[in-house]
Amino acid sequence: MTAIVSEAREASTHRRGLVVSVVAAMAVVAALALGVQLVPAGSSTTWLAIVAVALLVALAAVALVRQGRVEAGAVVLLTGLAVSLALGPIIDGDLATTPFWLGPLCAIGLIVLPRGPRTPWILAGVSALVLVVLALIAGPSTFRSPSYLDLIVGGALVSLTTVVVASYGVWEHHRALKASDTLVSAADELLRDLESTRRELERRVAEREVALASVLSEQEELIVTLSDLAVRDPRTQLFNARHHKEQWGMVVDESRATGLPVSVIALDLDHFGQINKNYSHQDGDRVLEEFAALVRRLIRPGDIPYRLGQGEEFVVVLPHTRADEAAQVAERIRVACRKSTWNAVPQERLTVSAGVAERWPDSDDRWRDVLERADEALRGAKTAGRDQVRVSDSGGATS
Repeated sequence: MTAIVSEAREASTHRRGLVVSVVAAMAVVAALALGVQLVPAGSSTTWLAIVAVALLVALAAVALVRQGRVEAGAVVLLTGLAVSLALGPIIDGDLATTPFWLGPLCAIGLIVLPRGPRTPWILAGVSALVLVVLALIAGPSTFRSPSYLDLIVGGALVSLTTVVVASYGVWEHHRALKASDTLVSAADELLRDLESTRRELERRVAEREVALASVLSEQEELIVTLSDLAVRDPRTQLFNARHHKEQWGMVVDESRATGLPVSVIALDLDHFGQINKNYSHQDGDRVLEEFAALVRRLIRPGDIPYRLGQGEEFVVVLPHTRADEAAQVAERIRVACRKSTWNAVPQERLTVSAGVAERWPDSDDRWRDVLERADEALRGAKTAGRDQVRVSDSGGATS
């Protein structure tokens, strides 16, 4: 866009400079023509002064135009011609030479003071009127005796020159308007392209934002999944020992805050080794998965089921629960296990033994201590014949 505007300005400057140069040449020619009339009349001093001033002014104007200073050249030419215009009356008191300079003056006025399309015609009309008035006032020349008809014919020629220059001004104005219309059209097209580009960029940014949001959502889901997998047993989907280490301290702190005990149930499938022996380890793994699902279904909200090893031993942590309440939960699991039909081994009837221990808020027992008491109660259930629930007392004995 900037390049288009710059190119248009350079073209306009070149055209206006050409006009100044042409007017300068007109001034010199007019001075020479005047000299042809004045020398025979014996007024060589006036002729030399007018020609010298016109020539110097023309050369100065052309030099400025060649430097790209069109406005400065126009002002110099306008001022110089005005001085040259006054030389005749000053030296000889003869106003008859005045009309010769009105045409160049009008042309310079058009260049120095460009206006709308009406201005050149107004200047032409005013110049012609002033020309006729001055010619009538001047009367016959001091050096020769031309008739008023000669003066009117000369004035008409100068007026014609002014009209031609004015017409050029109108043409130049329309040319400038056309160029400006071209610039406006180019600017509009550029704006449309920019708007289209902006919309395309906004669309792409929106697509990238949606894609980025989707990727971030997938990453968050993956992080949650990985975090969950890190604390769960891959076979049964119950929590593993790592989760127990992270949660046990929180459970104990909550117990101290509420004043309620924490109970632990240790579970072990009876004769589970026979399943692996009589069937396969794959069938045994499927039995463990079904038993884990049964435990999850029967425990209460807030109870935490674990598979701490790789065998058939399971643990359930019950916050805010006394040992007798935990024993009731263990009993539900025992009864349900006895009545269940196992898809992996449908002809088998499995039983489970359970041991229960509790930890009160004022106790110094660690997790290992509570788990050992629950395991001791579990061993008591196994020794007593399996398929039963035993509760450990605070001292570690079973009942």
